Amino acid sequence: MKKTLLVFLAGGVGYCALETLWRGRTHPSMALCGGTAVALFRKMAPRAPDRLTLCLRGGALITGCELLCGLIFNRDRQVWDYSRLPGNYRGQICPLFSALWCLLCLPLSALCPVLERHLVLLDKR
Repeated sequence: MKKTLLVFLAGGVGYCALETLWRGRTHPSMALCGGTAVALFRKMAPRAPDRLTLCLRGGALITGCELLCGLIFNRDRQVWDYSRLPGNYRGQICPLFSALWCLLCLPLSALCPVLERHLVLLDKR
C-alpha cells in the first residue's frame, strides 16, 4: 500500500509538471488523473509481453483516465478542451493526445524498473 501511494504521488506530481511545461498551467484534478494513471501503469507493466504493447496499453490507460477525470472535473472545459481537434470525444479526449500518451509511455516504461528498485530499497529501511 505504501509503495502504491508513493507511485501515485510521483505520478500526480509528474503529470502536473508535464502539463505545466506543455501548457503553462495545470489543475489539481490532473494530480488525481496522473497519480491514478501511473499507479495503474506500474501494475500493468510487468504483464506486458513487450514494450510496444505496454506503450499502446499505457496510452489507452492514460486516455481512459483523462476521459474519466474530464467527465467528472472538466465539464465546463476550463481545465482542457480538445473539442477543436479531429476525432475528439466530447472535448475530453482525442486521437492526437492518445498517440502522445503512447509516446510518453516509452520513457515511463524505462522508469518503471528504476522506480521498482527504489521502492524495494524503501522496504529494506
